Amino acid sequence: MPPIRIYRNWNTRDAYNVQIEPYKRYYFLCEGRKTEKLYFESLIKNRKELSIHSLIDIDYIERTENDVGISKPEQLIKFAKKLKANKRIVFDKNIDKIIIVFDADVLNSKSQDIINNIIADGESDGSTIIGLTNPAFELFLILHYESSYENTILPNSEEIIKNDWVKKSENKKERFILNLLKREYDIKSKSHSEIENLVHKINIAISQERKINSQIYECKDTITSNIGSIINQIITDDIG
Repeated sequence: MPPIRIYRNWNTRDAYNVQIEPYKRYYFLCEGRKTEKLYFESLIKNRKELSIHSLIDIDYIERTENDVGISKPEQLIKFAKKLKANKRIVFDKNIDKIIIVFDADVLNSKSQDIINNIIADGESDGSTIIGLTNPAFELFLILHYESSYENTILPNSEEIIKNDWVKKSENKKERFILNLLKREYDIKSKSHSEIENLVHKINIAISQERKINSQIYECKDTITSNIGSIINQIITDDIG
């Protein structure tokens, strides 16, 4: 079975150089392998700034070798179950969580009932959290800007949910939501420094997200994100 890479930023006790064992672990497993990777690795890097409890460990699972092609929601859910069952990660099902993040646009052809069955399968054992954006993760990035709901999302709501292709040049095109992010906020979603800067604005994103739908069981044809809610859950988790 191929190895996996795990990005973490877990500290040691400086005086004794003894590893502190976390009380609880959150693992991020994402459909996207670029933008999402940059974002959640930056989140982990800045965990102290976000005042995340010192006994909570946050890890990003990077797929390798034969696992690289796993990207569909159903595949990610199956992969997460194998990770836990085969002990490829340190995981206590009574305490730890795997957060599976994917875009709903890959499920456009499916009914809400089928989408809900997929989500329910993922969350069935109680140790997995589904993070979903509709249409795509760039929507969540837009939420990091003040008044982005009123100024950007609401006026473009129909185009956002359609998320059609936008022609950039004779041979290049990109999805509407990515084009909107670049056009309105002059950001490159694959730029490490720019994505890291967004992490510092996570409280804005959490607040803005409350203005859109966050009920992932009602995401069909609806602008949706619950990523900020999940991150807020981690930030406020006192493990008590």
